[in-house]
Amino acid sequence: ALLWNPARTACLMYGVHGHTWVALGEPIGPSSEAEGLVAQFLERCDDYGGLPVVYQASKDWLHVFTDYGLTFVTLGEDARVFLPHFAIDGSGHRATRTTVAHLGRLGVHMRVEMPPKVEPLLPALAGVSDAWLAERGGVEEGFAVSRFDPRYNAFCPVVVATRAGTVEAFATLWSLPGRHTLAVDMVRQRPS
Repeated sequence: ALLWNPARTACLMYGVHGHTWVALGEPIGPSSEAEGLVAQFLERCDDYGGLPVVYQASKDWLHVFTDYGLTFVTLGEDARVFLPHFAIDGSGHRATRTTVAHLGRLGVHMRVEMPPKVEPLLPALAGVSDAWLAERGGVEEGFAVSRFDPRYNAFCPVVVATRAGTVEAFATLWSLPGRHTLAVDMVRQRPS
């Protein structure tokens, strides 16, 4: 759901699960117009007896949330890799090298496909996604990561892992503003 300010120049994305109301990050829009959305969100949570949670808030907004009485817990960190200087040499990447070597021995090949070359792969990606969902009770996540939707996925870069010509796993990549950063979005694999 989207919670808009009165001028519709800023919004806050959120989802409700049971009594938990989860905002996905901070409001979007000019900070002078977006800050009031935090109060609106908390009031709406209070009106419905909901427990407010903010997921993936940036450090620039932590003071705003704490000013409203929320506390924060670090659940993980982002890793940023500058690809022109990245290598898996050295003792710090031993586990990565071991995994890459193991996959190579299994005959797994990985590649990144860019649109429009993703569209012909969609039936194979759907098969992987369906198998992944079946193993987990058939429920899509779709809040902090995207859902499998061919209309959307056709326009995403996709990392594809194949073995003997069959797609075994894939991950969609999400381009952040400025197109200088890619983030891993949806990850799916066959149970095998």
